Amino acid sequence: MDVEVFDSEEDWEKVQTPISMKDSPAKRMDEDLPDEVYIGPRFVASPWLFALYSGEAGPEDASPIGMLKAVCNEVTIVTNRLTGNQWYKVNADCGFPITLGLPIDTTPAPHPGSVVDGKAFLTGTTGFWLADYEDPYA
Repeated sequence: MDVEVFDSEEDWEKVQTPISMKDSPAKRMDEDLPDEVYIGPRFVASPWLFALYSGEAGPEDASPIGMLKAVCNEVTIVTNRLTGNQWYKVNADCGFPITLGLPIDTTPAPHPGSVVDGKAFLTGTTGFWLADYEDPYA
């Protein structure tokens, strides 16, 4: 939907605003917590979860657009068999393994170790990316 790619976790962290934990109840309970924390670079959440839980929104208001921050592990260029268009297939870590589809003109190009950060259309499936000869349970 609307993501930015950073060349490294360090480049990503440079433009982030950390959350201060110095005066938090969690810090008072555990002195070993760092004074500052970052949301990411491995994080995914639906902003609708909070509105749905509080009753401010109903299921008809929700959207599949979520906040995504993921570290790229493997990047390949693949071609859509129907359109012939190329795109990036990215195996990434957002706290759990996911597969991202990014446009081929993404700049900078994703690569192992880069960070994808932004809004994404989130869907779930099992075995969708497997080739015909791959065993989904292997």
